[in-house]
Amino acid sequence: MEKIRKHEEGFVIDVENERIKTKYLVNAAGLYSDGIAKMLGITNYEILPRKGQYILFGKDQGHLVNRVIFQVPSSKGKGILVTTTYHGNFMIGPNAEEVEDRADLSTTKESLQYIIDSARRSIPGFKLNRALTTYSGIRASIREKDFIIEGDQVQGMINLIGIDSPGLTAAPAIGVKVAEMLKELGLPLRLKEDFKAYRAPLVHIKPKDFDGSTEHEDPKKKIICRCETVTEAEIVESFNRGLPVESIQSIKFRTRAGMGQCQGAYCQSRVKEIINRELGIPKEEIPMNSHREGKKVDKVDIKEIKKMN
Repeated sequence: MEKIRKHEEGFVIDVENERIKTKYLVNAAGLYSDGIAKMLGITNYEILPRKGQYILFGKDQGHLVNRVIFQVPSSKGKGILVTTTYHGNFMIGPNAEEVEDRADLSTTKESLQYIIDSARRSIPGFKLNRALTTYSGIRASIREKDFIIEGDQVQGMINLIGIDSPGLTAAPAIGVKVAEMLKELGLPLRLKEDFKAYRAPLVHIKPKDFDGSTEHEDPKKKIICRCETVTEAEIVESFNRGLPVESIQSIKFRTRAGMGQCQGAYCQSRVKEIINRELGIPKEEIPMNSHREGKKVDKVDIKEIKKMN
């Protein structure tokens, strides 16, 4: 985004070679929401990027915990937690460290060692040799220590600032609140007649007697990802969900192909073949990650994690 200008009828937004005109503007830019606000003269917001790192383990460690275990909170948050993911993987983290680079998603040995040591206070028996990967995320923290949802400074503009943890959990309620604020500003709202309250999941739980195989001719039974038992039909279905598939990671996030013990060593080339066949993208042009292509994320090698105490 290059520029936002306010005029009597609303806003003009210049994005690369495109100009967008709108009567209302919702600033929900997360880490960059303070910069968007400054384009319209609002200078009393400052995002303080705060990174949290995690270690993800295999499902064979999931039996160690059956609920989220938090430790005593500190001034930086709820502290290191021990939990299982929705799909049953054991997971520990995150820490909280202020960073300057809002795109810094690296992981470090020092931070991960701190996470390991802290997590062992809650569950001492997890095995580091079952670690699969490390990753990090950056929270859009602010000094006010609370969500800011306001529409008073610029007519027609609603700012959502500092929506860090638990922002994702609060998102549905925040959406309802913003819709009410837009209605008060004069935006006519109407119910979507074809709204679907339930969307069938892409990841289908296989029955115990599932007879799929990597050589099966039926796409519904042809296994592409052995670790997570993801079929060819599930991957193809992900192409028809509205959001464009632009990378290997797009498929990984939607179907879990590549999230298992081998971390894509087996299925990555097969996923590329399907993208090539279905979308016509040459294999050599299919990126791993469409959002950060060209920028390598410096992550601690999983072999180093397995050597830690």
